Amino acid sequence: MNGSHALSTEEVRACPLCGSTDKEVLFMGLRDRFFGVPGEWTYKRCQRCTLIFLDPRPTREDIGKAYTVYSTHALVELPDNLPRRLRSYVRGGYLANKFGYGTGVNRLQRLAGWLAYLHPGQREYMNGSIMYLPACHRGSVLDVGCGAGETLDELRRLGWEVEGVDPDPVAVANAVRNRGLKVRVGTLEDQSYPPDHFDAVVLSHTIEHVHDPVSLLRECRRVLRPGSLLVVATPNTESVGSGHFGPDWRVLEPPRHLTLFSRKTLSQAARAAGLSLLELRTTVRGADGVFTESRELRAVRTAGESLIKQEPAPVLERLKGYAYQYVVSMALWALPNAGEELLMVATK
Repeated sequence: MNGSHALSTEEVRACPLCGSTDKEVLFMGLRDRFFGVPGEWTYKRCQRCTLIFLDPRPTREDIGKAYTVYSTHALVELPDNLPRRLRSYVRGGYLANKFGYGTGVNRLQRLAGWLAYLHPGQREYMNGSIMYLPACHRGSVLDVGCGAGETLDELRRLGWEVEGVDPDPVAVANAVRNRGLKVRVGTLEDQSYPPDHFDAVVLSHTIEHVHDPVSLLRECRRVLRPGSLLVVATPNTESVGSGHFGPDWRVLEPPRHLTLFSRKTLSQAARAAGLSLLELRTTVRGADGVFTESRELRAVRTAGESLIKQEPAPVLERLKGYAYQYVVSMALWALPNAGEELLMVATK
């Protein structure tokens, strides 16, 4: 995106979670150093509930301009090489052992699946690739904010009946044309699904992008069958990386991330939506990338440059990221809020 398409903005008069008008500036003068959306942005924190939100923020009518180019909505072709095949083999055994997806998995592959426990970061990627859904819940699943459909494609392979919705027409076209998935364009509220319709609803790094997160959770609850699962993954504002990097924390990502949660505020949002919590914890999924890209953001800002380079990090930096991920995974035993990602599992 070039800098010629300014976004219309609106003031956030009241906290999107608790409605308080008592707020304080947390970070100001932030710029989009990933995709070049013009403007300087400010995050504020509610002094009543501690929710962090962008203020002012893009309007609903203009927010789409911030996604003209967006990395998660394109199809990614991964190489078919020996390391990838080995990872796939281990992953199949792990998913059989952990979640019950055992069809076609023999004893040797199940044994290989235990190797996943040697690398906590890869293990969380495996968990996240199916949004932590156990095989015993198989039925219909809706992915809200599904992008190009990578998660849906995997869940379909494991026997789920899949459907998705995403506001980005380019992402939806990729999901439909290239993967043959059933995906609709728009927001969840636009679709008017019947109540009690899905056996599971998943939101992988979606809730932070919406103007009214509680309303979204309420709609998720409405379309869920009683006793079914809602799984939400979103950045954690109390992570080690958030505290260390401050305004350079990778997952602030203005102006696309409108609302950012802690365990406390995500739990409060779930209760406000009428959901019953089953699990709420932090994970290290993506912590390696958060670490390396936060370091790059800090370097770019310090040097006065406008954009980070969209290219793989040097080997040494990637190794530092893996080390950070491993250390944080060990720290979770004593510091449960340390992980970069929040995982919430709730039910109706």
